[in-house]
Amino acid sequence: MFTVKKYVSGFNGQILDPDRINALAVKFVDAFEKRGDSLYITKLLKLFFYFDFVSYKNQEKPFTGDIYFKLPYGPIPSFIKEQLDLLKKENDENEELKDFELKSIFAKYLETKKDEGTKGHTLKIREGADIPRENFEDYFSDGDNELLSAIVKAFDGKNVREVVAMTHQEVPYVKVKWDTGIIDYLLAFDKDFPKALPNYRSV
Repeated sequence: MFTVKKYVSGFNGQILDPDRINALAVKFVDAFEKRGDSLYITKLLKLFFYFDFVSYKNQEKPFTGDIYFKLPYGPIPSFIKEQLDLLKKENDENEELKDFELKSIFAKYLETKKDEGTKGHTLKIREGADIPRENFEDYFSDGDNELLSAIVKAFDGKNVREVVAMTHQEVPYVKVKWDTGIIDYLLAFDKDFPKALPNYRSV
């Protein structure tokens, strides 16, 4: 197994930087762990959606650069979902990666656990992980941290079903008229987005 350092083919040719993506994932997992709230993979995918699309509304540039698709369970960042699915496969005891398969970009810092009740997977910081938190902080401006705090506050205590329902009301999701269609970042400029963050003011 091996891990590729950098990936291309993000939005508008933006490089998908695994460290940048990990920095945001770790921040979200940390924030919800401190609140005693289990963070399911499906929920994390929606948090990425809000962070990327509100970042685009603020700065005309998404934070991760991933490409989002409209799916029945809400907006999905394609590359990030692929990597989280790979992490699940790595962590599930009954599945083994082949020697030629890529290792998830999240494998150094995060691990998953299957919830036998819901059949979903929760995320936590990998035990013994050497997380370069100071380096990760360099990816975030003060505005980014304000946005992250607003998202965490808005979704604290919300279960996956509630979070999915909230994304289904957002303009960028609603205005894509067919399932599996790409969600255009330009839809983030709609005045009614984001409904889930009524107290947040775009900068």
